[in-house]
Amino acid sequence: MSELIDWPVHSLLAQFRPDPGWEVDRACFASYSADVRVVTAALLALGGHAGEPELGSRVQLIQAFRKLRGRVNFVVQRGRIHWPRNLPKVAALLDRFLFEARCNERVRSWHPKFALMRWRRPDDGAITWRAWLGSRNLTRDLSRDAGLLLTEETYPASGHALPDFARAVKALQLHLPQRAGRFTEADLEAVSAVRWAPPKGIGAMNVHWLDGARDAFPKPNSQRRAIVISPFVDAASMKAASGWMQSGKKPVLLAAEPELARVCAQAPKLTTELDLCTFATAPEEGAPYEPATPEANVDAGDAERELDRSDEARAYHAKLIYLRSGNDKRLWLGSPNLTQRAWSRNFEIVAELTAAGRDPWGAVLEDLAKHASRFEPASVVPAEKKDLVEELRKILCVDLQCHQERSGDSVTLVATHWPEAPEDRVEVLVGLPWVERKPLVWDWGRERLSLGELKLDECSDFLLFIVRKGEDECGWLMQAQFRPTLKADRDSAAVASYLGPDGYLNLIKEEMESAKSGAPPWDAPNGGHGDAGARVNFEIGLPTLEGLLRLSLREPERLIAVASTVAMLETEVAKWDMDDALAGQQRLALAAFRRLWKEVGEPLTEKARGTDA
Repeated sequence: MSELIDWPVHSLLAQFRPDPGWEVDRACFASYSADVRVVTAALLALGGHAGEPELGSRVQLIQAFRKLRGRVNFVVQRGRIHWPRNLPKVAALLDRFLFEARCNERVRSWHPKFALMRWRRPDDGAITWRAWLGSRNLTRDLSRDAGLLLTEETYPASGHALPDFARAVKALQLHLPQRAGRFTEADLEAVSAVRWAPPKGIGAMNVHWLDGARDAFPKPNSQRRAIVISPFVDAASMKAASGWMQSGKKPVLLAAEPELARVCAQAPKLTTELDLCTFATAPEEGAPYEPATPEANVDAGDAERELDRSDEARAYHAKLIYLRSGNDKRLWLGSPNLTQRAWSRNFEIVAELTAAGRDPWGAVLEDLAKHASRFEPASVVPAEKKDLVEELRKILCVDLQCHQERSGDSVTLVATHWPEAPEDRVEVLVGLPWVERKPLVWDWGRERLSLGELKLDECSDFLLFIVRKGEDECGWLMQAQFRPTLKADRDSAAVASYLGPDGYLNLIKEEMESAKSGAPPWDAPNGGHGDAGARVNFEIGLPTLEGLLRLSLREPERLIAVASTVAMLETEVAKWDMDDALAGQQRLALAAFRRLWKEVGEPLTEKARGTDA
């Protein structure tokens, strides 16, 4: 048999990195699930640095945090943020960027995957827009996905207006706190008017934002060919797809084998009404995906648990509907699975594309159908058992109302509302994701739980929640916001703990000279000031007199930005002295730089501010 035609491979994070000469002015991202490492990598990419987490340094990460705060937001389904172990405490700062959609997954999910970015060119203030939508979550999953990248059309008279991007962003921003930066109403009006350049070979395109207000399930008829890829399916949607076809023809459907087995056990006639195929490599049921609901004609929840699945690079997570009838060739791609829940209840986004001439998709999809494994209905389908732990996770994500309070260094978790206690005995545990401490048992219905004493840099709105019954358990990150809200001194403390004196000097030097930092990778273990274990040493390169003079003459506005970093450094020096945390070389390096800054940097900064005024 001939080799399967490979899908074109593109790095999603690379699409987020601004082109040379541009910077991110404002951006928002929607995802069903997210991994903290991938969100961090996305911030590095948006900051113009590395597109992969292991390529970004500590200094670059702090630069990205400072540059993007108030400009970039991520919204993810509550309860679907994954906790990778061994992350530095600075990851706690993600609570300034990462927020939750409190959708009740027992009914509907926040399931869209899209990005809208506004880029700005500092040299002349020019603005351009970029958008992406598809099936890819912000996780380390290696399954095959499909996406659509759109750029603003150069010639306003051409291109396509896609107003549903503005509707999608407006829905996303409903889940942001007041302190988060957001697109204004004027921005959303501008997005609605943007003309987007169609991909090569596309004659018409549209974007549909689905929010449960209408049933948008495709309703074509008399199709000569149909190929559908969807990990999740339900009987009603499969039956509807069989009605799209010309007499005597069947649609090809590629879905996860457990899904097909479940649905066809309930509706055996579907095995004769569709050409059913399964993935060459299929994810195991119950690991990457939410368990299927047993009721007939009800979808599986199309809610992926998206764990790290390095052995599943040939599995398919794409959601595609390809139709061909005569010269008409259309493709739907985006986040909705072939389920009624996806198209009529969930929050989803999908693009509808029509080919202008030559078919741009047929060859790859026909080849995929040719090489797919044929689905063989099993004579006996294993009975499905209710996953109590998973059900309780969903309940807690919606009905548990809680927040954190801080008095001195003591932190307490306070519940203002608990859901009704389950009949089965289960344990709820709460952990501190950035601190090596054993999770604490939180008795169901208990109002207050002491989390102990925490340094300010260890505090975050995110906590680790675990539901355990016997040997079964699941854990996730979930926000329990501080009341009152954590202020900027928490951010400064976290940065100081993460970088230490050497890192601060490297940060200042790089901001002055854009030199390549000697900092270690951002997620190197046991690094940063105050972390346990062996220290990670920076290659100290002191800011120089020449660098200050050059910056003052050529880019005085950057010198003003450097001054704010120096001010942050000054607030930490006294703490390091008090904690006796400075080695001899560090003490000498800091003293030399502070002397240089007082004698040269401060006067030059005052001059730059006067010029700026």
